[in-house]
Amino acid sequence: MAILASLRVTLAAVAAAALCSVASGALVRSKQLGLRLPPPAAGDEAAATGGFAFSTAGTSPVGFASAIADSAEKAAHEAVKQVANEGAVRLVASVDLKSGGLSVSLQKEGTADSSRSASSSLPVAWALYNNTVEQNGWSYLSVSTSEDARISREMKMYAAGFLEGFSSAQQIRHFRHNANVLLKQDEAKHHALANIQQMFSNSLRDLCAKSGMKPGASLDDASAPSDPWWRQARFSLMQAWGILDAYNLRAADVKDTPMSMIDLLVLNSDGETPELETAYDMEEFMLRDSQREENGTAGDDVSALFQRSAQHSNFLKRKQLRSAPHPAGSAASSRRAANAAARRARDMGELGDRAWRRIKESSGRCSALVRLTAGNKDLMVGHTTFSDYSEMTRVFKYYDFPLGDGGVRRMGFSSYPGVAGSTDDYYLLDSGLVITETTVSMLTDEPYDKLDDTKTQVPDFMRIMIASRLAKTGPEWAQLMEKSSTGTYSSQWMVVDYKAFTPGHPVLNGTLTVVEQVPGMSRTADMSDRLQKTGFWASENRAWFKDVRDSIGATDAEDLHGPLFSAEQNPRAKIFAATAQGVQTLADMRQEMRRNRWPNEKAVGDDNEPDHAIAARGDLNKDSPSANGGVDAKVTTSCLARLLRCDAISGPTAATQQPFRWTDPATHKDRFPGAPHEGLPDMWNFDWVHMAPQAGGATGVAADACDADHHA
Repeated sequence: MAILASLRVTLAAVAAAALCSVASGALVRSKQLGLRLPPPAAGDEAAATGGFAFSTAGTSPVGFASAIADSAEKAAHEAVKQVANEGAVRLVASVDLKSGGLSVSLQKEGTADSSRSASSSLPVAWALYNNTVEQNGWSYLSVSTSEDARISREMKMYAAGFLEGFSSAQQIRHFRHNANVLLKQDEAKHHALANIQQMFSNSLRDLCAKSGMKPGASLDDASAPSDPWWRQARFSLMQAWGILDAYNLRAADVKDTPMSMIDLLVLNSDGETPELETAYDMEEFMLRDSQREENGTAGDDVSALFQRSAQHSNFLKRKQLRSAPHPAGSAASSRRAANAAARRARDMGELGDRAWRRIKESSGRCSALVRLTAGNKDLMVGHTTFSDYSEMTRVFKYYDFPLGDGGVRRMGFSSYPGVAGSTDDYYLLDSGLVITETTVSMLTDEPYDKLDDTKTQVPDFMRIMIASRLAKTGPEWAQLMEKSSTGTYSSQWMVVDYKAFTPGHPVLNGTLTVVEQVPGMSRTADMSDRLQKTGFWASENRAWFKDVRDSIGATDAEDLHGPLFSAEQNPRAKIFAATAQGVQTLADMRQEMRRNRWPNEKAVGDDNEPDHAIAARGDLNKDSPSANGGVDAKVTTSCLARLLRCDAISGPTAATQQPFRWTDPATHKDRFPGAPHEGLPDMWNFDWVHMAPQAGGATGVAADACDADHHA
């Protein structure tokens, strides 16, 4: 369907395809303007997943009008094409009270809806998208929804997602292309994608069932589930489907193919796909299935997938070598334990600096610092994302969604195109919480034996957003994350509650909550007292809690290979310990999170390597350079955090190193031919910018003081 013939979303039309999406038989008008899901889809997948075909890609199941209704929609379409490479656009989504149509038009600054009278339509959502990647390495997105109670929250979230996907489709296409190239490289080693897709399909089926999203159901307040968690899950899925439908509407326009909902979930899980590839590796998955068969606990979905997987005879041979048939009862348990111990010993023996670099490049994401300055004058949170340079298609986002449940309405976070979450992770919330994390790197695949493939949870990027919306304190956030744990997204989380902090006063309990989650285990502790005593908490991809370290092999690795695998004596930990006390101002914090003094970093001794820095530069490694390392930094203070503001910078650090370039300036050849970089600038030498809600885009940074007028 050509995009120019399908811009208006007509909710009163009946769609031919059927996903768990806004397809709708009719607009619900009893008490609210709501949405109705389509009738069950036909086909094998739909029959197996409660009526919804999650893997179907193509035209949205939302019905589209056969022609553009008016000039306002033509103008909106032309405007988003103009900002594909640079520029800003403001859009509004409105629902027509007579036809039940949801349409998109340009919004004039300072107005709610520039094209239609209030008597005939209601504005549902607004978006500002400002693409300044070529100027400063960032795009800026601000999306808000109406407070009007006559409009269901499901419609608001769908419209919000639709505006996001519609305005940023070109950047989504770039990010999707680069991410898929990297995913294929992992897939060649693990052959896990089919398992990952099935896992997401099961999760979506469960989410739809528990949130009342059944074929033909009306989606409004009257049909919302009573549990706030599942209400918020429903809203999150509606937002995701809005993004998906808008992108598929513009897919041909940006020279791409449409996505399915499973495709979108994989893209939204990009921050954890290397871990998912390991956890759902064909061999690993078969091993877990064989253990369930012995215990008689294999589920139907898992068994069906195992039967399909069994066609790959090469993996069966590997499985037989790794996990021979076990005798029944306690002997089987003993044999499995012995095999697991042998695998761990093998993996531990193979570790070392080169192995750590490979682990870091695949799943060792980020450096983080929580800094309490002298005299408790300020409390700052900084974060540096580690990633493949291919994924530097960055967007800083602000959401303003009045969703009820007493939860967060406004939030700001660093993100990526088409991703309804951060995945870095770095969140500024109007609850007073600032949340960030670094990945806990798995040193062996043995912990993934603990995953239960028969159970389903909300996908990680959704559950993180839901927990962040519902929690008012660090402990509440930790509890929500523990009960929703998927067994992957292994991380050390830091939750700073600025409500508990008063400059110049002692740090109160509950100011800093640290959460670690790894397969089969969640641990939480209040680290406020330690923060008061030491002045900082640093995180460098190593687990802190003793039982967590034991579980993932970190204790064994440290015993065998030394402080490289230590929680407190690893190279970045040594740098933080030597330098954190000198961080007293916002300017200091900006410098700290971009620190890479190689080859002159004295604090690390013999570990003086460019990729052992707080802002790693793997491309500078002389033995085996790679396009991987620190790709940004975000920093905030107690004053800025309360305003949902931060300073941010995009790209590998150039503070004390040469700027990164994709091409060799002398030969003009690609320096990393295997690393995709579609849509990315060639040279990365951008400055810090300031992010603020309703600012219209990134602005220049101010001095150290939190000056609201300057930052406005």
